[in-house]
Amino acid sequence: MGSQPHDSRGYQGYPPPNRKDGRGLAAAGLIAGIAALLLVWFPALNLLAMALAIIGLGLGIGALVAAGRARSSAKGLSVAAVIISAAALVLSILAAVMWASLFTPMERNTVTPSPEPTRTATAPPSSSAGPGSPSGPASSSVPTGTSGTSAPATPPSGATASR
Repeated sequence: MGSQPHDSRGYQGYPPPNRKDGRGLAAAGLIAGIAALLLVWFPALNLLAMALAIIGLGLGIGALVAAGRARSSAKGLSVAAVIISAAALVLSILAAVMWASLFTPMERNTVTPSPEPTRTATAPPSSSAGPGSPSGPASSSVPTGTSGTSAPATPPSGATASR
């Protein structure tokens, strides 16, 4: 009568069409893991690779659980999906750290030393002291203030300070 083979007990010989053995999940997880491995090395796509690795890892674990329950042959494919996705996740984290360190400006990573105080030499004291000359000995060097602790410079006599 029908075209399907019959058993002597009346059962059909074909398995049910909606059997859940995890092959589809394992294949999707493997594809996501491989795509993540390829995208890891591009700085602009590294975060996308991290997301794909997480998705592939979830699909691979789901496929491993489904293959264990159904006792199917999709176990090897799901283990491969888990391993490749986990490796892609670790590599994407390491690559994100590498790209971040390469593209960080150098002035954020280094400490700038404070400049050393500069010293200026003044003219040696003359032997003839004229009117208006200082009465004390002249110093040979005058430090300029770099730390903000020295007194502000006063203009020479007869000069006016203008701002």
